[in-house]
Amino acid sequence: MMYKVLIVEDDFRIAEINKSFVEQVKGFKVAGVALNGKSFIHQLKQSSPDLVLLDVYIPDISGEELVVYLKKNHPQTDIIMITAAKEVKTLEFFLKHGIFDYLVKPVQAERLHRSLQKYKWYREKLENKEELNQKDIDQLMNKSIQQLDDNMQIPKGIDSFTLERVKGFFKQELKDFTAEEAGRELGVSRSTARRYLDYLVSTGELASDLRYGTVGRPERIYRLSEFA
Repeated sequence: MMYKVLIVEDDFRIAEINKSFVEQVKGFKVAGVALNGKSFIHQLKQSSPDLVLLDVYIPDISGEELVVYLKKNHPQTDIIMITAAKEVKTLEFFLKHGIFDYLVKPVQAERLHRSLQKYKWYREKLENKEELNQKDIDQLMNKSIQQLDDNMQIPKGIDSFTLERVKGFFKQELKDFTAEEAGRELGVSRSTARRYLDYLVSTGELASDLRYGTVGRPERIYRLSEFA
């Protein structure tokens, strides 16, 4: 499944940065970029995106108005706010209108990647099941993921959602990967992948070795541990 994303941002430089961030995540493609509300409404009708990345401060139509318009006319489209607005009342408004996530500028690539990965997991969970148990519902309501972080005492810089994705990836692929290769498959940077891979080596769930090529420095490879 490829999820279509429409970016609404009046600063074309930030819009291009966000576009590049989205395109780094496997399973997502940018359907368009709108620099104002009028363009957004036009592109919305043309592309029917699954997800909108929306700023609050749009020149001709406010972010609040656009969210109300979306929920009324395109209820199947989800929303992630990306904005400099930090006021409690603003956040409260968007939460009440069912946004998926709220990111404060300047947005880091890893934070947006995590939000997109979580969105993909969320959609796949709903699309692949006819019934949900309490554990599924708790995860969808963003409860048990945070509880898992608390219970496992995961180190700073490691979140349980991405960690489970990395574990699942290695259990599914059952072969060796470098950090760069794993990062490419998972839609994260090499340094982010390396952090998670090294953590899983420390817990015994992955094993690592050095692979020596004919030229250049040896590469560290990771595989599922025989004890996992």
